[in-house]
Amino acid sequence: ENAHARDADILGEVLGIGMTGDARDITAPDVAGASRAIVAALAVQTGKIPPTINVDNQDPECALDVTANVAGTFDAEYAMNNGFGFGGTNGCLILRKV
Repeated sequence: ENAHARDADILGEVLGIGMTGDARDITAPDVAGASRAIVAALAVQTGKIPPTINVDNQDPECALDVTANVAGTFDAEYAMNNGFGFGGTNGCLILRKV
């Protein structure tokens, strides 16, 4: 409601998160997780998936579409963003297109 009141562009809705930290001393978090979440929200909103760079010789028996070196298009309503960090710090974010 706050975003609508500000007439803000809404890129997605956070449906759920999960976090773990199983280490005694955790290193300071960085902005990598936040930037991945923004990219995931924009990908769902625009239907464009960022490329996987530096894929030169993909195994022909590997049937994964990794969008090698060129952005791809897709139609999805949801995105999952995983982050795995030092000291067992892990996070997962589920986004939905709005």
